[in-house]
Amino acid sequence: MKFAYIDQANRSVSLPDERNRVCAPSPYATALMISLAPEKLTSLVFKLKEEQKKFLPACVHNLPVIEKVTDTESIMATNPNFIIVWGDKRFPRHEKSEKALNPTGIPYVYVETNELVDLNDYPAVYRFLGMILSVNERAEVLAAYCEEALKEAAETVNSVHPQNRPRVYYAEGEAGFETEFSHSLHAHLLNLVGDVNVHRGELKGHAGFERLTEKQILAYDPEIIVVWRREAFNKMKENKDFWLRTAAGKSNKIYLIPQMPFNWFDRPPSFMRIIGLKWLLSICYPQVYKKDIYKETENFFKLFLNIDFSGVNLFETL
Repeated sequence: MKFAYIDQANRSVSLPDERNRVCAPSPYATALMISLAPEKLTSLVFKLKEEQKKFLPACVHNLPVIEKVTDTESIMATNPNFIIVWGDKRFPRHEKSEKALNPTGIPYVYVETNELVDLNDYPAVYRFLGMILSVNERAEVLAAYCEEALKEAAETVNSVHPQNRPRVYYAEGEAGFETEFSHSLHAHLLNLVGDVNVHRGELKGHAGFERLTEKQILAYDPEIIVVWRREAFNKMKENKDFWLRTAAGKSNKIYLIPQMPFNWFDRPPSFMRIIGLKWLLSICYPQVYKKDIYKETENFFKLFLNIDFSGVNLFETL
């Protein structure tokens, strides 16, 4: 027996009655499925590190890794009931994916977010996949949590005059000297917390990693610096004298972005950015945002990943 659904690209898709084996061949979709229905995943798109496994359900620890939607032979070998294609609202259909998947005969559904990453679209994605996977109740809980977090962020930001919002630098690259434009999909969270990115401009393309000089960074004089990954954080420690010349360095506000089980900010952009949003509010607006970020993190991990986070400290400053 088959059931017809309208996916988020407005396509009519016939899916089988049994929908308990799902292939999600993109980092966006794989991560979201880990939070929603990990037991239904047939593969991952990235190899898990041992430290990541501590924060993820056991059912995903040893799944095969299929990195590309075009690797249809490997996808078929996992025998999925259907495939999730993550789409961009601006270009709802993905020709390369369709060309690869159509010959397999395996049905696929689109989920759609703006610029692939917009957290504002996550509630609708959770509810749509919850319906398809018959996990409506769980999907509704996660969607409602996302909506409340986004509302909370908007209310916090709106309570602070734009001139009183902090100047934030997003430190990327090997040593912290690369960053993202203010309207880059890779700096999405900085827009949600008040458009506070010091590096103004719009990303052209997808790559990012804009190179800055010491002079440019000192001219920006950011009040808060958030660091992409540990390798850069360690290099910045070695070059600490320079970073301490910034306002952020002088006030001990250079933070390593929490990494587990996925980066809370970007690369890959995932559902972890919901708690990342709360974390950013706590460091950008401590006088306004009064929630205990440790308690918020414990609640988030219990709800989205069903694990006990208590006693684990993921928060580090330079």
